[in-house]
Amino acid sequence: MDSNRVLITMAEFEKVEKASKVLILLSGETPTYINVWYDTVQIRMRLSQMPNPIIVLALKHLSLVNQMYRKSSKSWHLRQCLIREFKDLNSEELNGVILNDLKLCDTCNAHDQRNYYNWTHR
Repeated sequence: MDSNRVLITMAEFEKVEKASKVLILLSGETPTYINVWYDTVQIRMRLSQMPNPIIVLALKHLSLVNQMYRKSSKSWHLRQCLIREFKDLNSEELNGVILNDLKLCDTCNAHDQRNYYNWTHR
């Protein structure tokens, strides 16, 4: 067994997952909290036969973080990583993802038009 692996039950995993969601809303610029949250999303995606709905939910949660912590480079980067994880999207679904992200960028730009991370993501 790999010495870096820790075995936990699904109930324990769900507690970590819920706690990480709350922690990134409370302190979205703390890389450790964001990394733990992202790891839980990655695990969910690996366990699922259909990862796209998990990605959609993760992007919605991350939208809250992006709006609260508009200059968090880590949250914008993870947003890009999640979008790249989509599998087998048709053009209509892809357009929906892009339009949602453009709306988020517009919302964030309304508060601060000089946000480098937002413009880079756009």
